Amino acid sequence: NLLRNLGIRNVETSHFIVLDMDLMLSRNLLSELKKLPTFLKESNNSAVIIPLFFLSRDKILPYCSLLEDCLPFNIPLIPENKSDLIQCLHSSVCQMRKQFARTHLYVMPAWFGAPAKSVVSRLDCAFTDFQEPYVILKYTPSTPMYDERFVGYGYNKLQLIEHLRTMNYKFYLLNHAFMIDLAHKDSSYRTHYMTNGYKYIWSVYRE
Repeated sequence: NLLRNLGIRNVETSHFIVLDMDLMLSRNLLSELKKLPTFLKESNNSAVIIPLFFLSRDKILPYCSLLEDCLPFNIPLIPENKSDLIQCLHSSVCQMRKQFARTHLYVMPAWFGAPAKSVVSRLDCAFTDFQEPYVILKYTPSTPMYDERFVGYGYNKLQLIEHLRTMNYKFYLLNHAFMIDLAHKDSSYRTHYMTNGYKYIWSVYRE
């Protein structure tokens, strides 16, 4: 989180987003971001969520292990637009949630039928707890930073989202752009976290 904050404090743009390296952006993401309404771009307490979907590990991991080895198996399956995404979900090649996790449960069925001219939807009732969406934030002196007590894998995005909630941020969901989480075997950092490392991180999160 120290490095995340260092990067954020050195941005030269009005807004920023922190992404993981194993994500692929839909081709229309930039054009959809340019359509954001003025009130949203000027807001100091709004977060724009880019919906995230997941390629099925069961479809890909029998053939590869590391991310770089899995890229040739992932890339042909990545949906290019929302229609492709819907077909990908129907065929179970794409999934709404990460396997054995509940940290991305903010895309509701209505999202798939959002009007073409509707750029974002307000999440009026927020969403369930323990969520870690990727959010676009306006950078100001008061913008919440990542808690630097978190080191290594786990809980950094959860903590940030809870911080935004306590500061009464409003959450909006992009309606026609998305990201895809590429399938690959767990890194050594996640493996360590899942076996023992979560105990320390969980204790920090509860504080």
